[in-house]
Amino acid sequence: MGTEESLYGTQAKEGEVPVSRHSGRFRVEGGFMAILDGFDRVVFQSLRVVVGFAFSGMLLTVFFAVILREAFDLLEPWIDEIALYLVIWYVFLSVAVLSRRTAHISVVAFHQTMAPSIQRLVNSAIAVVGFALCVYLGYLGLRFTAVAFEQGQTSESGYVPIWIGYLAIPVGLGLTALGYVLALADIFRSKSEVVC
Repeated sequence: MGTEESLYGTQAKEGEVPVSRHSGRFRVEGGFMAILDGFDRVVFQSLRVVVGFAFSGMLLTVFFAVILREAFDLLEPWIDEIALYLVIWYVFLSVAVLSRRTAHISVVAFHQTMAPSIQRLVNSAIAVVGFALCVYLGYLGLRFTAVAFEQGQTSESGYVPIWIGYLAIPVGLGLTALGYVLALADIFRSKSEVVC
């Protein structure tokens, strides 16, 4: 059997999934969990690529704007707005990647002093609260996006529709909520391993 790179950077044989991102151990699962793991892998690996493109696009756009401004004395505000929108998309999509990798900010020293059962409880609470907040804030972002789209609002330059920037909020937070759900599934699949 061949091996493949898992989401967490360790090697797994085909048909195996990681017990947790810290353990380096794997177990074979089938059925729904195998489908869920495949979906997880495809979505969040693709998302990492999209985040890389957003960051690279932002750097290139800012570089291009500086060259136009300094070398040719041309000021194109729409270029700065595109860079701003790329930063917004980069931030919200990066949060989704971090939620799935459970690489969010935490007090590790305090967390490691807890018993494994308490750690699982804390990790579960983080995932549930994170999910609820992301769904609520994503819903609000979706409402803002819909209003901006319906009213045809554009940026100050008049070239870039504002809803494109607002759309990063529901998309990014929706994917972050999905990351928390998948992290919670990892917690319940692994009783002895700590996910966060």
